[in-house]
Amino acid sequence: MNDSNILRTIDGGGRFVIRYRTSARFKGRGCPYAKGSVMKTTEMTVDVTRRSYADLVNDVATKGTFKSAPLPWGHWKAGYENMVIEHNGKLYLRMYPVAGYPIDTQYEIDGVPVRKGSSTWNELEQWLDKSSSSAPKNLEEFGIPADKAVRPLSIGFASIEDIVEE
Repeated sequence: MNDSNILRTIDGGGRFVIRYRTSARFKGRGCPYAKGSVMKTTEMTVDVTRRSYADLVNDVATKGTFKSAPLPWGHWKAGYENMVIEHNGKLYLRMYPVAGYPIDTQYEIDGVPVRKGSSTWNELEQWLDKSSSSAPKNLEEFGIPADKAVRPLSIGFASIEDIVEE
């Protein structure tokens, strides 16, 4: 998808099904897959909103008031505040995975799909870095248990293959 199509699709915010493709990340040294081309395609249901991260967290907080820090990189795109980050000439979508909806992740090694449960998958899986959340670790002090935490995710427009309103 091109940038203008993504902007047109998300304008006003809402709930979307997104599919994006990125290079897989690995943990530890000595990963036999680190030099190859391992791609990860993820499809999930997300919310995209013009509301601030702090507002979303405070919606579920049961004690205190959460204050979020400014963006650690880039700046909000004019007209798309809290939705689109501009950084070094590139655009990134700020989204929030919707709890309770499935996340489908598929992998390819050098263009060949890896079937989950296969011997290749079993070897690959032990090297995958599955961390994905940039949510602060201190949300419990606001009465928010880990399973209710608001977790922002930013993905480059260049990685988005499809996004449609749910």
